[in-house]
Amino acid sequence: MTSNRIMIARIACFVLVALSTVGAAVAQELPCAQVFGGFSMIQAKPGPNLDRVFLPGWNAAVTAYPSSRFGITADFSGFRRTASLDDALVPGTKVKFDQQNYLLGPTIRILRRHRLETSLRGLFGVSRGNPKFPSDLSQPGILPGQTPAAIGTFEKETVFAAAVGSAWDITISRSYGQKSRA
Repeated sequence: MTSNRIMIARIACFVLVALSTVGAAVAQELPCAQVFGGFSMIQAKPGPNLDRVFLPGWNAAVTAYPSSRFGITADFSGFRRTASLDDALVPGTKVKFDQQNYLLGPTIRILRRHRLETSLRGLFGVSRGNPKFPSDLSQPGILPGQTPAAIGTFEKETVFAAAVGSAWDITISRSYGQKSRA
């Protein structure tokens, strides 16, 4: 190695060590952010005169805390299931339900201990629902081009959505934690 390359390598190492030290010092003073991803399930009413159906799905949320107690949460979730509706106008009809939620709102930390944290949140946004017949399935009583609204489900729509509740975070180890939402 030439002396110029050795000098550049030493300077690069010094800069990296200096930046990592500054980063660690700043990280102790800056507010934190929490990222969550996991399985979720909702109970949805597909139409005004239909029984509720369970929709499994996913949920992702990011909470940024500008202060130790106050945060802003962005929550995104999606749910999908093909269900057989026995109480529809055409009994036994299979309908594919697809729903996405986009919510944003404040989070207030109530308790923060070494391994336990709880917070209250109020999230507001939109929910998009899209019922449709499975395209690969021929169903008796359903005509080609007919929409699920003809058998009593809601139309494809986007509506106001709100979620109010609490979250409990339990830290098991540095790399594993449990989150429960109500």
